[in-house]
Amino acid sequence: MSKKISIILGCLLIIALMCACQNSPSKTVVTSKNDGTFDTNILQSATSKNDAEAPELASVEVFQWESRFASSDESVFFYVNIDEQLQETNMPVIEVSPHFFTGSDAKRIATALFGNQAFYEMEPMLDPSYSKEDLREIIERWTSYPNKTEAIENTIQMYTLLMEDAPEENPHIPAQWTFKKESHYIESAENIAGLDTSEENDTIQVTVKDNGIPYLLSVTTRNQTDFKINNVFAYPYDVLGATSVDTPYFQSMLCQTDAPTGKDIDNLKEKAKSILQQISLGEWQVDQCFVEESGTEKREYIVHINAVPVFEDVPAVRRPQFNNLKSKEAFASNYYLSDASFQFSVNGDLIYFSMISPVDVQTIINPNVQTLSFERIQEQVQNILTLTDIYEYDTLYLAQNADEKLICNVKLSNVKYGLARVKVANTDERYYYIPAYSFYGCTELCGKSSGDIYYESDEETLLVLNAVDGSIIQLKNE
Repeated sequence: MSKKISIILGCLLIIALMCACQNSPSKTVVTSKNDGTFDTNILQSATSKNDAEAPELASVEVFQWESRFASSDESVFFYVNIDEQLQETNMPVIEVSPHFFTGSDAKRIATALFGNQAFYEMEPMLDPSYSKEDLREIIERWTSYPNKTEAIENTIQMYTLLMEDAPEENPHIPAQWTFKKESHYIESAENIAGLDTSEENDTIQVTVKDNGIPYLLSVTTRNQTDFKINNVFAYPYDVLGATSVDTPYFQSMLCQTDAPTGKDIDNLKEKAKSILQQISLGEWQVDQCFVEESGTEKREYIVHINAVPVFEDVPAVRRPQFNNLKSKEAFASNYYLSDASFQFSVNGDLIYFSMISPVDVQTIINPNVQTLSFERIQEQVQNILTLTDIYEYDTLYLAQNADEKLICNVKLSNVKYGLARVKVANTDERYYYIPAYSFYGCTELCGKSSGDIYYESDEETLLVLNAVDGSIIQLKNE
């Protein structure tokens, strides 16, 4: 039996490799550290901006800024055209720490996503148990798959042979809701016995069937000195299958629908909000919603709904996720930014869910901290951007390899005002959420002589500024 499983895994590996892809590089503009005034400034209170009789009604201020200027070396030209209405409300400073998942958290998340279903322990990827019904389902699914490759055909034949000796009864263990090392869900028990798993993450991985679709729910935690992790992922998955085959199959089955209406999207937003409330890991606010459309003969629609945490009725500003948690810099975070993400079919089927880095509030340092004026923020942003050069934006190193001199055009078109997370310097798991302005826009690299465009970005976060003291909040860990 083990030899047959090895052959199967070999086939699945070939299928997976055929669909491998590479992430695009991330980028940032400038980074800096707190200049030392912050610890004093967070204790300075402002005059309340909230209506005492109706504190939920915040006033609205218009942030208008139109300007053109260049970097000091004239390699970057900035075009600012911002006209945004920003809520003026009491802005707090909150101290938080990572929320480390428990077994009861995992069970509550599972119920919030899938209801009162039967959950089972995930089978080890390299040594799965299976029944005749498990094999029958994947054979039927893959047989109907269009454009089957030789690897798929061979796997179907192998599973058909395994049907002869597979048991009729369900071999899967009911979910235990206890954390295990990651190797438990990969290797056989015999192989794990000889492994040093002390540096591995702790995880609960369970499977469930929802409307006939197999799902994996993975809840992972890590509390070690190098970095911290608390992540949840859920998506259609079959341990006997291959994501390169099953993912497009499940997506086409669930997402080939009519285009979503405004009412459909509103209903899905409410569904996401309801799930987040049932999960009960802090307050969240939906800040992004968009529809992904794909397919040629039959159109497929996926509704993306993203949320950020909320503290004292003020949401966090969205920033790029960290890609390095092991930086030794004093202000570098060793904990991913908090984020929740849903993908639904138009009919409400779950395509993907993630919750990254929930936090626990430790104390409210200041419920209404004094912040800088719009005019001071504008002045600080221009001063900072003036000191940058083309290499801050040229993450593909095009300027070094181009046949002509390149210049960079940066267009700032949007700003958000909310809370941003910063690490308390030289601590292991203490963070502040502080008022911040997040500036968004696009960058363009073009030939100075020819005018040819070498690179254009989508809208991205260009700069996040501490609204208390005007210092730069790092977009990435070095």
